[in-house]
Amino acid sequence: MARHAREVVGTTRRRVVPTTVLGTVAAAVATIGVATVRPPHGASAADASAEMTDASTQAGPVAAAEQVLDTGPGHTDHDLAQAERAARDAARRLLAGRIAAIEAETAAKAAEVAAKAAAVARAQLLELQARCGYHPWEQRHPDHDRDQLRNARTIISVARAMGLPPRAAVIALAAAEQESRLINMRGGDLDSAGLFQERPSAGWGTHRQVTDPAYATRTFYRVLLKVPGWQHLPVTLVAQAVEVSAFGRAYARWEASSAALVSRYWHVPVIALLCEPRPGGRHRADRNHADRHHQARATGSAHKSEATHRRAH
Repeated sequence: MARHAREVVGTTRRRVVPTTVLGTVAAAVATIGVATVRPPHGASAADASAEMTDASTQAGPVAAAEQVLDTGPGHTDHDLAQAERAARDAARRLLAGRIAAIEAETAAKAAEVAAKAAAVARAQLLELQARCGYHPWEQRHPDHDRDQLRNARTIISVARAMGLPPRAAVIALAAAEQESRLINMRGGDLDSAGLFQERPSAGWGTHRQVTDPAYATRTFYRVLLKVPGWQHLPVTLVAQAVEVSAFGRAYARWEASSAALVSRYWHVPVIALLCEPRPGGRHRADRNHADRHHQARATGSAHKSEATHRRAH
């Protein structure tokens, strides 16, 4: 059978190297060269130049094939096929190694970028939490039974029915957690009762109404909406402005657990449940408005006594 061949003349003997072998190896090396000299996304021109230098040294499989075919006085078809397979295997290994190196480098760079992005997001979250008066170290995480979870769902459902943002439900849940542990109490200090320990004598409604979770929640939200800038304020300021409690700071400890409940039943991310701080991150003006609202309500209603909050603790 006729075979295209290339003649290689030595000092003592004449050898014939099939172009099929060298052509196959050269094509493989060319492929390696293409994969090698294309720098990863974001690589510099210097990196590309270095890659091209590496590519110029990868003609080893061609030289190896020539060496294999030049080592004996003559070659059979079997010898030539074996040499061709060996050259192809060498080229594949070279290509696979180079691809693995590029993939490892790309993965390392991607991990570095992801780590930097996570650090930035974490810093932004901490800044937002600080501006919203949220302190992770003071949070409590209570276990709730079936009745407590049912009351929590009622508070969330009423907020949705009234067209309020999820943040309102977080505030209401924190208030109810502090006042009653999300238990629809039939009594309390003086005439306080229900989830929010609302007092009929202070105008919150009848005893039957304040012990109706849906009614009590709607009443809480109506008062909350009268607090100026409530969506920009920390939980403890808004809850205190509504409840007029003797221990207003205590509401802050339930923000994390309340946000978790709202996220669970309203299907919103927890990060979206923080306040919306005004530019500058200062609550001084809003706090003054809340304090005035608090004082106005305190004039017409008695503060909840210390006994109520000892029970809630």
